[in-house]
Amino acid sequence: TDVEEGGETAFPFANGDDRVMKDMSDCSRGLRVKPKAGSALLFYHLVPEKQQTICPPDDLGCNLDVRSLHLGCDVIKGDKWAA
Repeated sequence: TDVEEGGETAFPFANGDDRVMKDMSDCSRGLRVKPKAGSALLFYHLVPEKQQTICPPDDLGCNLDVRSLHLGCDVIKGDKWAA
């Protein structure tokens, strides 16, 4: 069954909001995707033009797309399963 309330996957930087996140449980900003039974969420975590880049040891995230950073919002009502 679908989650009745809450449980979204949030992408706080997906809309270009580059403010510093002080709390990674803040589900109030960015893009939120509501969970749906039988569905999957697919997203890429590398910047397309830098996928083949070998990052130097002092900058291991040089090819990371920060818009892919995500968090799971609390389920208020219902159950959420992930695999």
